[in-house]
Amino acid sequence: MKLDLGTIVTIAVVLMFYLRLTLLQWGKAKKLKTLLEREKKKGKNPKKVQAELEKSLAVKVVSWPLITLGLAMVVAGAAVRAMPGVPADFSQYWWVLVSTGVLVSSFSIR
Repeated sequence: MKLDLGTIVTIAVVLMFYLRLTLLQWGKAKKLKTLLEREKKKGKNPKKVQAELEKSLAVKVVSWPLITLGLAMVVAGAAVRAMPGVPADFSQYWWVLVSTGVLVSSFSIR
């Protein structure tokens, strides 16, 4: 497989997206752990508190319209790359749409 600039940039942006998700989850898990330890010291039932706090570990979408826009940009970038009728001047920049769509989706998740 030939790796051009667009493919490399797209791979880097997708890796940044997953790194952001991983760091968000690690931060939430660390916070959950400290809260559980604090509740144990207070003498509360840790299982009730843990069940309540585990709900906060889920990924929260800040803006559904931005997620939709990001997905539409990724699909549009793939379509520009795959369609033979698109002029070569435009089809060589397919990765701009895909990378921007991934970034928009990335920053609309908390």
